[in-house]
Amino acid sequence: MPMLTYNWPHDVCTWAGAASDCANYWTAWSAVATALAVAVALLIPIGMTIAEGRRRKADRRAVIQEVCSAVDQIVAYHGILLALCRAKPVYHEGFAACDRIGSNAITLAQMLAVLQSRSELTDGAVYSAIGGQRIAEVVIPNGTGPYGQTTNDWTNRATRLADVQSLVDAVALRVGGVRRHAGLSSSSSAAAIRAKYDPIVAEIVAALAANRGPVIGPLDADHY
Repeated sequence: MPMLTYNWPHDVCTWAGAASDCANYWTAWSAVATALAVAVALLIPIGMTIAEGRRRKADRRAVIQEVCSAVDQIVAYHGILLALCRAKPVYHEGFAACDRIGSNAITLAQMLAVLQSRSELTDGAVYSAIGGQRIAEVVIPNGTGPYGQTTNDWTNRATRLADVQSLVDAVALRVGGVRRHAGLSSSSSAAAIRAKYDPIVAEIVAALAANRGPVIGPLDADHY
């Protein structure tokens, strides 16, 4: 039995009904393949450009979020510390809370000093970062010791904090605008700070009124 052999280009052309013009048939397919290769070669850079654009947008959003979060936390600490100083928390727990707030404000201010030079930031984010650092300067205690031990010291601290309230309001307003423009939600960290320290302020006020010691849990249960 003779072995079957195929002349595959000719046979394919015959099957396709183009045996009389097989050369043109394959030339057409070659042209199509070339066109597809060119299209793919053009689409690959476009796809890479789109992917790179998305990555840069995500990076920019992440940096703006970091700035807004740090500023919102400083604003929250300012409000809590002002309330504490007005309450004159002459308890160990009160001193510890104020010192912890000051320490965290130092870290947040240093973060903003690094972040504000990032090229991804908008003008509003840069304004917020600088404003946050200015607020932190007042929240951070002067010197290396704990907060003042006398009523007059607490009063002076409260006065200094109250003096920058207009700046706090302006920065908070600007941060809100930056968040809306970037499609960012409100700061969960700032909310956590208020949830932690608002009850502490209330307990100190109640303890002073009742002439008793405050009942306050450990401050180091979280990093706020």
